[in-house]
Amino acid sequence: MTKTLLEQLESGDFITAPGVFDMISTLIATRMNFPALYVTGYGISASYMGLPDAGLMTFT
Repeated sequence: MTKTLLEQLESGDFITAPGVFDMISTLIATRMNFPALYVTGYGISASYMGLPDAGLMTFT
């Protein structure tokens, strides 16, 4: 059974969470069975639109 993020944090062990910025990097990291992923607003907006994370784009 997979642990929740809270359970992983409470265990005191290190959590390897690669940074992802688009669906391809997310798919690769997911297939490599990392327990968590890390994403930033800048990573998404810069890779998707080439814009800074300054509220210039939305996903709605």
